[in-house]
Formats: sequence, structure tokens, C-alpha cells
Amino acid sequence: MQVALPSGDGPWPVLWLLPPMGCNHTRWSAHTDIEALAEKKHRMVVMPDLKLSCGLDMVHGLDFHSMLVTELPLFLREHFSVDLTSQVIAGAKEGAYAAVYAAAYGTQTYEQVIALSGGSLTDEGLLVDSDLRFRHAFGDKVSALVGSDYDIGIQIQEIQKHSVVYVAYGMEDSYRYSASRLGSKLPPWQVEVLDGTLGWNEWYKVLQKRV
Repeated sequence: MQVALPSGDGPWPVLWLLPPMGCNHTRWSAHTDIEALAEKKHRMVVMPDLKLSCGLDMVHGLDFHSMLVTELPLFLREHFSVDLTSQVIAGAKEGAYAAVYAAAYGTQTYEQVIALSGGSLTDEGLLVDSDLRFRHAFGDKVSALVGSDYDIGIQIQEIQKHSVVYVAYGMEDSYRYSASRLGSKLPPWQVEVLDGTLGWNEWYKVLQKRV
């Protein structure tokens, strides 16, 4: 993982930033000014590498969900001055799914959950059984996951009992369908729909406004 710290003394509240699938822990800092965001918001920004896990305890792989919601918070508490009573979690595309999934099934409580260009992957027709990336994370029958525990859309009302959920997506995003379905379950002021396809610049602007 990478960490960006604000100046001054802690304890610092935490912003978790999760990358899209195929991007590692360096992508947020490579494409956006995360140090400036950490300074402005006076938050410790934590950017873990989720590999191809979609933030799950993978069916054919490692336990990335447990790492994110249990192991890394303990690591932060041991090595940094952090305030884990104030946490925000955000992610882009598959990282958006991971963020909402963490809020639904994790051991941490987040003040805000920010889904950028993504929603419940189980709503997307592109999760087909032949796609090994998703089979490793979800199992061999990814086309039959609607309504299962992997379907975070059915958890959104429960999540909103303890977290404010924001969804931002572009009208030409690859996951616009699932993002719109997730957004339809939220009050209008918690949804931002933009033109075109969103990328690092647009995601960063949303974070500047929302965090």
C-alpha cells in the first residue's frame, strides 16, 4: 500500500482509496495530487493494492476483504497515529464495488462511502462465466450472483443506516448501468451524473468536493 500523510500531528482520520482492477497501489498518487488532498482534508490517505480481487476474499485466491477491513486497520493503529472513528472509503470502477462491499460486510464503520464509476458488479452483463478475472474473485458461476451476498445493491439500505453513500458516474462509463442502479436507491443529492467517461481527473474532483 501507499500512504499520504498531512503535516502536523495526529491522530489523523483515514481516507481509503481503492483502485480499479488492474491498477495497483501506486495509481492514485501517479494520476492525482493525493498529497494535496491529504493536506487539505487533514486526512491520512491509505491506498492498498487489491490485485484482481474486487475487494473480496477470493474464491480462487487470497483474502483481500479481510486484509482491507481487519488486517490493515490493525496495522495502521500499530504504526501510525490514526483516528479510526473517522473513516471514509472510496473506490473507482471495481474499486467502487470493493468500497461498498467493505461497508456492507466489513468490521469497520465508515462515515462516507464513495462509489466512482461503479456499482454492484453483479448487475453487469459483462460478468460472464468465461472471464477468468471475475471467476477467480467470485467463483465459477459469476452469471448467477444476482441476489446473492455479492449483490451489494440489496445491502444499500442497511449500509445507509451508518454511512452516507455517494455515487458519481459518467454517461459513457463502462459500469454506468450498475452505477445508475445503485444511485437509484439513494436520495438525488447523493448521486452525481456527468457527461462522457470519467477518469482520474474527474474522480479526483469528486473526492475534493465530497470528502
